[in-house]
Formats: sequence, C-alpha cells, structure tokens
Amino acid sequence: MKMKKSRELNQNQINSDYEWLLMQNLSKYSGEWIAVLERRIVARDISLKKTMDKVKSLGLKTMPLFLRVPEGSITT
Repeated sequence: MKMKKSRELNQNQINSDYEWLLMQNLSKYSGEWIAVLERRIVARDISLKKTMDKVKSLGLKTMPLFLRVPEGSITT
C-alpha cells in the first residue's frame, strides 16, 4: 500500500511539472536537456549524461522529469 501511495505522489509531481513546463518559454534551453522538479529547472546541459550527473550531485530524494528541448523556435 505504501508503494502505491509513493507512485501516486510521484505521478502527481510529474503531471504538475509537465503542466508547468507547457507554460514556460524554453527558447533559452534550445537543444539542451533539462531536468525539472517541483516546477523548477534543476539542471541542464547539451548532454543527457551530464544533465543526469548534475542531478545526481544535487542529492535529490525525488527523480526529476528529463526533457530535451527541441532546437529552433518553440511556440505555445
């Protein structure tokens, strides 16, 4: 039962972060990988591995949402 609750909380956080992302101007991150947690960009780099390494060094208890921002213009 505890594990199910944890998954639900994690899914709620992912949904919240994704909805927040949709409202952001991400053009300055064009071509980069970003890590989002609690409606904040906590790490970024052109390399997914480097972005993940930066997240690991932060010692976060929750895994962030990783997303590659497409190159070029982004419209909302």
